[in-house]
Amino acid sequence: MRTPRLFALCCLAACGTPIDPELLDSAGQAETVNQDPGFVQVWVNNVENLEEPSESCPGDWKDLLYTMDRATLSPDFFLVQQVSDRAQLDRVVSTMNHRLKGTWAGIIADPNPKPFNSPCGPAKDDQTNAIIYRTARFDPVGPKDTWKAWRRMPSGNCERDPTARTLIVMQRFHDRRANKDLTVASLHWSTEKNADG
Repeated sequence: MRTPRLFALCCLAACGTPIDPELLDSAGQAETVNQDPGFVQVWVNNVENLEEPSESCPGDWKDLLYTMDRATLSPDFFLVQQVSDRAQLDRVVSTMNHRLKGTWAGIIADPNPKPFNSPCGPAKDDQTNAIIYRTARFDPVGPKDTWKAWRRMPSGNCERDPTARTLIVMQRFHDRRANKDLTVASLHWSTEKNADG
């Protein structure tokens, strides 16, 4: 059950929970990339527009990459939400390629999402979703697919959410290690209040 364990680790790292020593090698680096055809190593995180400590809604996005760097296996997929645009996704991918064992590329839902006037200010105005995948094992098959999440509007009608961050991205991949295809999606549900409160 390695995937759920690492998912829990990535969620707990943001809260300052100590890292499980069993997930570290002696150098504190990722030991290897996943070579097991029987499972896929997936990380998921709302990267919150790569928050920095100096911002009005502070954070440090590099903490998650530090945790990845200390895990036993590098990710096969990293599903991210609330990345600002293509340039910000490329920054995450470049940092992973520099710090972790493996090579990754990214598929973005919308490379230039429409701003939505975030209460956290301009740094979080542009938000979309993306799939980061390990290129040595997975090949995209065909074009990506995108669609908007549903939302109950104040009128009571159920409609597609107008905010850019609810654009779901889905991609089929061929797993060269397992010689099988799999479908991967990254999504952010609507979070605005609906007619039911």
